[in-house]
Amino acid sequence: MHNVRVPQVFQDGARPLDVAQVAVLLGWTKDAVRAACERGELAHNRDHLNAYRIPCWAILAAAIGWGKRRAD
Repeated sequence: MHNVRVPQVFQDGARPLDVAQVAVLLGWTKDAVRAACERGELAHNRDHLNAYRIPCWAILAAAIGWGKRRAD
């Protein structure tokens, strides 16, 4: 059962986001998102067209990790 206070995009079963959507959410460029995927810093999958698909939990993890790095 989903919590009504949690936006659908962050609930289990939400569809993965594309590079442009992740870039907007994180305030990064699309190139920075792709580079983070290639470096293994941002969990992702590739779809049948070889496009990056990033799960919502990975975006949250990146945002938390990025905040910690800025504080150092």
